[in-house]
Amino acid sequence: MNPFARMFRLTRDLLQELSDEAVYRRYLRAVGRPHSPQEWRRFTDRRYRRKYQSAKCC
Repeated sequence: MNPFARMFRLTRDLLQELSDEAVYRRYLRAVGRPHSPQEWRRFTDRRYRRKYQSAKCC
């Protein structure tokens, strides 16, 4: 594989992980639903609720 193509692919995959795109794709596969604005909203609501619901100490 071309070194530039490999670097591009690695960078793209990293950015997708950081931006939740890859996580969202895995979520869609797990629940068996197609992409839609409503599904994205359900995904982000659930994710943020889980992230910020637990109290942080100190």
